[in-house]
Amino acid sequence: MDKGREAPGATLFRPNIEGRTSQDPEVGPEYGAPGGDGVRTRAMREIFTGLPWWVKWVAVPVIALVVFGSLILSVLQVVVALLFKVLVFVALVGGLIYVVRKFMAGSSSRSDW
Repeated sequence: MDKGREAPGATLFRPNIEGRTSQDPEVGPEYGAPGGDGVRTRAMREIFTGLPWWVKWVAVPVIALVVFGSLILSVLQVVVALLFKVLVFVALVGGLIYVVRKFMAGSSSRSDW
């Protein structure tokens, strides 16, 4: 491996004015820069700062629901179906245990088992 190059995926750190190490801007803060606010987070805050409240709290969620609504409904459908199947399974096992105990209690006088 070249001595002047970092391994692929390695994070680069450079000391800043205060002597702390901050992540190389080429790598980006999303790869685990120590402390501080990421560039993407600040950019999103700056975008939403000048907008009215209804854009942040009404329009953006409505757009998200329109775009991802079918995905959200699909996930909810899978979760509800799974919970229903678990409920049916528990009811069937409980019924089986009830019938077996009832049968065993009724035939406890028999010793043919």
